[in-house]
Amino acid sequence: MAAEPSAEEQTELDRVEIQAYSELLDRLVKATGAENYVQAVVFAEAALHERDNAQADVRHLQGRVTELNELVDYPPVP
Repeated sequence: MAAEPSAEEQTELDRVEIQAYSELLDRLVKATGAENYVQAVVFAEAALHERDNAQADVRHLQGRVTELNELVDYPPVP
């Protein structure tokens, strides 16, 4: 079992994590054209929501296509 990091090690780990989040937020601000971190996160959340909705729409349409294909393949009644 790994030992817990010392206070100094934990401080350094925290600093590295904060730096990584800061760089990620900077990239998010640039990518979204936002004016600040909060706006960038809101834009990103909205984009994820739109993506999820689009994926749900695609799944729904795929189901409808399957249903229609089954109807087309159904043998005609004499």
